[in-house]
Amino acid sequence: MVLGLVLVFMFLLVAIATGFVTLANNEVRVARKQRDSLKAFFLAEAAVEKALFELHADADYSGELNVSLGDGVYDVAIADLSTEDISRKRIDGTGYVPGKTSPRAQRQIRVIAEKPDAIFNLGGALTSGGDVEIKGDAVIEGYGEMAVSVPTGFSVSDQTDNIPEDKINTNGQVPTFEGIFGITEEQMERIADIYVHVGAPPPNEPWNPSGITWIQGGAKFTKNDWHGEGVLIVEGNLDITGGQFDGVIYVLGGSVVDTELTGNINIKGALVTEGAITFKGTSDLEYYQEKIDAAEALFPYEIVSWEET
Repeated sequence: MVLGLVLVFMFLLVAIATGFVTLANNEVRVARKQRDSLKAFFLAEAAVEKALFELHADADYSGELNVSLGDGVYDVAIADLSTEDISRKRIDGTGYVPGKTSPRAQRQIRVIAEKPDAIFNLGGALTSGGDVEIKGDAVIEGYGEMAVSVPTGFSVSDQTDNIPEDKINTNGQVPTFEGIFGITEEQMERIADIYVHVGAPPPNEPWNPSGITWIQGGAKFTKNDWHGEGVLIVEGNLDITGGQFDGVIYVLGGSVVDTELTGNINIKGALVTEGAITFKGTSDLEYYQEKIDAAEALFPYEIVSWEET
C-alpha cells in the first residue's frame, strides 16, 4: 500500500513538474513572439519616419524595399494622393523580423501625410500693418513687386527718396498670419523651433537661425556676422542693427509691436510686420523670389491619419 501511495505521489509530482515546464516553455514562446512583434512594429514606425524625412527633402521620393535595421528589415511604399490644393501622400511602412523570408513577425502601419502647397501671399518686399518711416541711406527694392505696402489710413514716409511712387501701395491689406502663410499660428508653432525670451531679449539669440524659427518675447540682432535664413517669426518687438537674413520675417503683435532696422542689415526675401516699422542707417531690404521659394519649401509633411493595417 505504501509503495502504491508513493508511486501515485511520484506520478502526481512528475505530472505537475511536466505541467510547469510546459507552461514555462509556452510563456517563453509567447514572450519571444511578443518581443518580435514589437520589434516589427517599431520597424514599421521607422519606415514611416524615414519616408517623412525623405519626402521633406524630395517630394518625388517613392519608397524603398528591404532596408536593414536592427534585428529586421522594413519596406516603405508611397502613393501620391495630391489634389490641386494640397500635397497628400499615403505611406505604408512594413516591418519584418528577422526578414521578409519566413518572418517570425510582420506588422504594417499606414499613414496619410499632408503638406500645404505654401505660396506666401506677400504684398511686396515690405508689408506693414502700420506706418512706415524710411530714413538715412536705407533701401527697399521690390524687383518687379511692390517695395512697400500699407493698409488704407497708414502712411509711408520716405525721406531717402529712393522708392518710386508706383512701388508704394497705400491701399494694401492688413497683414494676418494665416493670410500670409496659409496656415494658422498654432500649425506653425507645431513645426517651428521655439525660443522664449522673458524680459528684455538677449542680443543675437538664437545665433544664425535656420529653418522655421519662432521667437516669443521679442528679438534683437546686433552682430554684423549674424546670418539667419528660412522663416523667422518674432512675437514682440524686433530690433536689427546688423547681419543678414535670407527668407521671410514676420513680426506678430499688431499695433503694440515696434520694428526697427538700423545700421548695416541686409534682408533678401520679404518682411511683414503687423505694426509700425522704421528703417534707418544703411539697412537694405530686397524682394528676392529665390529666397522666398526656399522658405516656402521648408514646410514639412504632417500626419493627419494613422492606422495599423
